[in-house]
Parts: sequence; C-alpha cells; structure tokens
Amino acid sequence: MSLRDIFSSTANALVFSNVLASILVAMNFAQGLVGAFNTIILLAVMSSLLPYALCSLAELMILIRTGRTVAGAGVTKVAILGGVGFTCSLWAIYGAGAQTVFLGFLLVLVGIPIHVLIKWRNARAGAHGAAGLK
Repeated sequence: MSLRDIFSSTANALVFSNVLASILVAMNFAQGLVGAFNTIILLAVMSSLLPYALCSLAELMILIRTGRTVAGAGVTKVAILGGVGFTCSLWAIYGAGAQTVFLGFLLVLVGIPIHVLIKWRNARAGAHGAAGLK
C-alpha cells in the first residue's frame, strides 16, 4: 500500500465520520448509549432528508432556468410532485426535533470549509495540470 492510498478520500471519509460519531457519543454521554443511538439515527435521517428536500424542487428550477417549454399539465405535475416531496421532507425534518436539526445545521456549517478546501485544491491541481500540458 502506497502513501497515496493511505491518504485517499475514502480513508479520510472513514476517519472523519468516525470522529464525528465519537463526538456525538461524547456529547450525549449523559443520556446513555440509547440516547446517543437515537441522536445518531435522527441525525442520519435528517441529513438524508435535507438533500431530498432540495432535490424535490430541482426539476422545477431546471425548467425555469433553461426556459424549456413543457405543456401546462407537465409543469403542473412537476410543481405538485415537487411541492409534495418538499413538504413531506420538511415535515419529517421538523419531526426529528430541534436538537437534531441544530446538530445537522452545525454539521452542514462544518462541511462548508471542507468543501471550499476541496474545490480550491482541485482548482489548483487543474491549473497545474493544464500548465503542464502546454
């Protein structure tokens, strides 16, 4: 196994997710392992519902941005299905509870600098790769 394999994104993701799970268990240690388990499950469900809520309206947004014309019934169907999907996911996120939503929000905020770092590193690597081709 090379040094590059050790620092692969898969290994980094496993380490990072285990660190986050350990922090969650430590934060909920007063509630016991059952409370920590419930918090982790609710957070996992909430984190899967957030992209679903965003994607449920994505087709309608794509239709609006591209200016693609769809028959009246097609637009209505997209709007109704997207609205129902968004409402259901919003209702389920609300049902997860205020603490879970707050922890999920914090995890999203922690992910933003990581996303920016990855994008910056990829842009730098792309610039260096393009310069090497010339």
